[in-house]
Formats: sequence, C-alpha cells, structure tokens
Amino acid sequence: MLSLGLPFNHLLVKNFFIFFCLSGQHVTQNPTDLIEAVGRTVRFECLHNIANYDRILLYRQRGLGMQLIGYMYYAISTFEDGQKNVKFEGSSETGKTCKITISELHPNISGVYYCAASYHGVV
Repeated sequence: MLSLGLPFNHLLVKNFFIFFCLSGQHVTQNPTDLIEAVGRTVRFECLHNIANYDRILLYRQRGLGMQLIGYMYYAISTFEDGQKNVKFEGSSETGKTCKITISELHPNISGVYYCAASYHGVV
C-alpha cells in the first residue's frame, strides 16, 4: 500500500479527495492514485489475471474498517445500500477490465479504495 506522511483528514476537509489504489500481484488498479476536488468525478480501472475468478469487488477504507461498496459479476453490477454515485462497466472476467466511476464527490465518500478479485463457487 502507498503511504504518505500527509495529514489526510486535514486535506480532505479542504475539499480534496485522495484515492490510493493497490496494485497486487494479480489484481491491478489504474491509475494507482488520484486526487480530485469536491463535486468532480473520478474514473479508474480494475483487472485481474487469476484463472476462474469471476468477481471484482470494490472496498473503501476509512479509519480502521473496510466497507464493501459493490462488486461486478461478469457484466452485472451489485451495490451496497446508499452507493448511488458508483458505476461499474466492463467485465469481471479474467483478463478483462472493470471500469469504475465515482461521481459527485463529497467528503462522506473520501477514503482509500481497493479492488479485489474473488471466486464464488459451490462447496
């Protein structure tokens, strides 16, 4: 994870958003970091190269906890309650790109955003 010695809470109060994205061994986010002003829109891409994994999940970290924002299963998007400013496009299949748009930025949705890949099968 990318870490800077900036006081993020003070920066966020001044109407900026910082999105740091993790590029893992098999899950990639592009771009890896974004800064954007209140009211604007951010766009980034997530993809993975893990065979048989069929979902891309988006999490937000604020403080100590992680919150699931939503996920894409092939071309179907599912969001947690209250996530009306988030949109997924594309596909969650191996080697395909999931494009994520977060619009109308405001301080309540600031945080560190992470993409993850998963496989949900019958046990």
